Amino acid sequence: MSLIFVYGTLRRDGSRPIPLLLPAAEWVGDGVARGCIFDFGAYPGFKRDDTGEVVGEVYRVTPEMVAMLDEIELYKADDWPGSYYWRVSVSVHLNTGATVDAEAYEVNPFYFKCTQVIPSGDWVAYAKTKGELPAELWPDNRPVAHKLR
Repeated sequence: MSLIFVYGTLRRDGSRPIPLLLPAAEWVGDGVARGCIFDFGAYPGFKRDDTGEVVGEVYRVTPEMVAMLDEIELYKADDWPGSYYWRVSVSVHLNTGATVDAEAYEVNPFYFKCTQVIPSGDWVAYAKTKGELPAELWPDNRPVAHKLR
């Protein structure tokens, strides 16, 4: 089992929430990780840095669940240059006061223009202010996979 930090569409109020996508995933807590997130239209991208905090949720997941999330995020461990997102380690400060090490999907800046920062660091709150979101498309205009099981 490992811990995964989700900050965007995979959050409980996101367009493909972990509790629906992976019902057996165990919610650990809400928290923040150091970094910033960017608006890519229908979904965000996370980048580790010391400029701010990103709001998210931590789940305990099995290796099979991680493999499914890797597929959704188009991450290939053996092809970092060809991956849209990279699975990286982050320290998450939970709302309970505890700190845990988890993994998160960080945007590959080769494919995305990381220019529109979400100042609050909270994708779910920010997305609600945008009105209807555009279709979820990758930079090459392919639809983002929705795998609700």
